[in-house]
Amino acid sequence: MSKWTKDKNKDQYEILIENLVEKFNNYVPPLVNFILDGQYEEEITKPLDFVVVRTDLNLVTQLCKLIDSLVKTPESYQDPDQIEHMLVFCLVWSFGISLKTESRVRFEEILRRINGGRGLPSTNLFDNFYDFNKTKVWIPWEKMVLNY
Repeated sequence: MSKWTKDKNKDQYEILIENLVEKFNNYVPPLVNFILDGQYEEEITKPLDFVVVRTDLNLVTQLCKLIDSLVKTPESYQDPDQIEHMLVFCLVWSFGISLKTESRVRFEEILRRINGGRGLPSTNLFDNFYDFNKTKVWIPWEKMVLNY
């Protein structure tokens, strides 16, 4: 994350960087520990199973690239809650997507515990899209895909 923040203009991206780094530190270390080592707080379980084996560096690099692809202008991310929702969406599609189906359930459970229930949809996170640019709400993918 520090490389990602160094590449951004500090004046333009100040609010985004400040909020994103704080939230990154709240989510990423515990999720990486849980995924790779099976440890969350005092709980120790079997590490999660990957479809394709990943390292902690692979996971964080993919997360930062996904965040970068979504952040078009710094003005669009001034609200701390929206920044958190964007991060959660990116965690699902960078960390979670590389896991086997059974491990995705455990990943989502820990992700929700870290989040504390702040504004996430009640349905499976993998079944939802966070609309960053327009409505700023979670939308089921089935409503995003046109019938054909």
